[in-house]
Amino acid sequence: MALGKMREAKFQKLHLEAWAFMPSDQATGVVGLQVLSPDNSKQIFSDDIKLRDAVKTYGEWVFVSKDITLPDSVAPAQQLRLYLWRADAGDKVLLDDVKLSILD
Repeated sequence: MALGKMREAKFQKLHLEAWAFMPSDQATGVVGLQVLSPDNSKQIFSDDIKLRDAVKTYGEWVFVSKDITLPDSVAPAQQLRLYLWRADAGDKVLLDDVKLSILD
C-alpha cells in the first residue's frame, strides 16, 4: 500500500504488533516492514522484529511488538510492505492478529 493511502498527512512513527508461535528453538523468523520505491521496488527503509530474540517461550502464542520510526525521506507514493520471513528456520513459524498503527 502507498504510504499516502494510509493517511494523507505525513507520519513517521508506526507501532507493529502481532502474536507469534514458535514450537521449538529450531524455529526462527522475522516480521519485516519495508518501504519501497514504487518505480523499481528499490528498498528505501526496513525494520523488523526478530522472533528468535522476541519469543522466549516455545509452544505457545507470545505477544510481540515494536515502535518503528520512519526516516524523513519517505514519501507518500512509496510502498509499505509487511511480511513474515522464516529465514533459516528448521521448524514452522506462525503469526496471527498482526496490527500496524500510526502513532503520530
